[in-house]
Amino acid sequence: MHQEVYTDILKGVNRIMELMTSWEKKGLEKGLKKWLEKGRTEEKVKIAKQMLEKEFPLKVICEFTGLSEAEVEKLKD
Repeated sequence: MHQEVYTDILKGVNRIMELMTSWEKKGLEKGLKKWLEKGRTEEKVKIAKQMLEKEFPLKVICEFTGLSEAEVEKLKD
């Protein structure tokens, strides 16, 4: 009887650990996605600033970087 209860408890604990691992994995994946997206955005901004310094037209900067005109305009300041 005690062995059955212990086994059931152990199964429950193992299931909880599986779920926690799954949640942690999802959290890591989400964090990695955000980190990569931030890096891409920073690189786009860097390129846009360089293009502004070389006096590229606004529309060309937007086309090459994928940034909106408003985003590029903010970089001028």
